[in-house]
Amino acid sequence: METFIIMPIVGALIGWLTNYIAIKSLFRPRTPRRILLWRFHGLLPKRQAELARSIGRIVEQELVTTDALSQRLRAEEVKERIVDEIIYQFRLVIEDKVPRMLQPVSYDLLLPPLRREIQHNLDSWLERAETLIRDEARIGEMVTERISGFDLSRLENLVLEIAGKELRHIEVLGGILGGLIGLIQAALVYLI
Repeated sequence: METFIIMPIVGALIGWLTNYIAIKSLFRPRTPRRILLWRFHGLLPKRQAELARSIGRIVEQELVTTDALSQRLRAEEVKERIVDEIIYQFRLVIEDKVPRMLQPVSYDLLLPPLRREIQHNLDSWLERAETLIRDEARIGEMVTERISGFDLSRLENLVLEIAGKELRHIEVLGGILGGLIGLIQAALVYLI
């Protein structure tokens, strides 16, 4: 009877501990350590540069593409916000540079034609901006540099923030599966 209690408990502990160590080995050791004939190094510390390049490539090719940025710039609500912002900035210049008593006249004379001119030229300005974005944005490089520059503890915290709950579930699942395997082993020992 003790077998039906001890084997599932031992199996659960082994399953949980194995998954716990596997998850910890994602992050640790941060520097290579030699134990007897083997060299241990955490997966993320060892492959941080490769991981950074892969994430940078995926972000640039799949998530924040230059085409997606261009489409966003060409959305009517964005174009209207751009026009409004230019007009607002021009208003600030008038308030700062034009004498107070001439400001209302300046608004009436300058702002309507300015708005029309901006609206008329905005598409060509955006085309030039899109070309600049395509040529200079290098989103993948920026992401790669940022991730490569992360302190390993910050990278660990980031991963745990994103997937901590799931990693804990994996630990628990290891314990449950280990317990079930221990129970099956106990049943086999009992039958044999």
